[in-house]
This record gives sequence, structure tokens and C-alpha cells, in this order.
Amino acid sequence: EDEAAGLAITSLSPNEETAFLVSEKIALRELVERQQERINAMEAELHEAGALGALGEALGGALSVTTRGLSDAGDVLSAGFSAVLAAQKAPATPSKVATIGAEY
Repeated sequence: EDEAAGLAITSLSPNEETAFLVSEKIALRELVERQQERINAMEAELHEAGALGALGEALGGALSVTTRGLSDAGDVLSAGFSAVLAAQKAPATPSKVATIGAEY
């Protein structure tokens, strides 16, 4: 499945690829935010029910750490997209090897 997605991306024009990557980034960010909201709601329910003992707090902490990890992954992905976009926008300037008519 990942190979098929990779092949689909490589067959896109640079603008289409950028649009695809941006939409993937947005979808990932929204997923992380929804998961964090669900975790917060579940932790609140446990607090209200009084069922949040040491094990519950540890589980809640682990879920929060996992969500932060996913959020950090989204940030890294965002940085990667930015680097790709910057590379696409930067004109390729050939490096000067020699100057015509100069003596060496």
C-alpha cells in the first residue's frame, strides 16, 4: 500500500504533489487533535467517576505522552514539507567553475 502511494506521488506534477502533501499534513494534524480531545474526555470521565487511581493516572500520562509524540511527528512532517517546498521554489543556480576569458 505504501509503495502504491509512493508511485502515485511520483507521477504527480510538483504543484499536485505539494497539494497532496499539504492535505496529508492537515489530515494528520486533525487526527492528532481529535485523539487528544478523546483522551482528555476519557480522563475527565475517569476523574468524575473517581476511578482514576495510580494505574489510571499512569495510563492517562502514557496516552498524553503518546499524543505528544504524534504531535511531534506531525511537526517533523511539517518541517519536511517545508523543506521540500523550499527546495522546489529555490531556483537551481549553477556554481561557477570558470570564468570565460580569465587567465588562470
